[in-house]
Parts: sequence; structure tokens; C-alpha cells
Amino acid sequence: MSMEAEFGEFLVELVAEAAPRLFAVCELERGGEGELTGAELVAWGLAFADQVQWVSTDGSGHGRFGSVDRAMRHFGRGCEASLVWA
Repeated sequence: MSMEAEFGEFLVELVAEAAPRLFAVCELERGGEGELTGAELVAWGLAFADQVQWVSTDGSGHGRFGSVDRAMRHFGRGCEASLVWA
């Protein structure tokens, strides 16, 4: 194997190990008796090893948190939110 090919494999492994996890945040809608009636995708996020970043689907908001749990507490204010790993 050539030196370039070996280095290419090294880069692929490096990126795979450092890649953030992609997630979506959905706001859940409930009917009068508490049953789920719908959901809306409100944000996309990236979970890195040491932080989480998100951006709203309409571009009106973005943020950075220390963990996915902290990000979800932000979205859970005034509504019911669900995290979906993509």
C-alpha cells in the first residue's frame, strides 16, 4: 500500500472518530385528552464530545450547550420536546 493510501485511511479513521452525532428536536402536539396528535421539527443539532450546537429549522435561533440534556431543557420550556438521533 502506498504512503498516500495509508494516509488516506488514517484520515478516514480520524474523521470517523471525531464526527459529531446529528440529532433533531421535535415539538410534540397533544389533544385535549393528552393523546399525541402531531409533531413539528423545530431544530437540528450536532453533538460533539464536549458540546452541543443547534440551529432552528426557520433560522431564527441557535445555541450551544454543554450536553444534549441541557439543550433539551431549553426546548422543553413551555412545550413538550423530543430528541431524535438521525
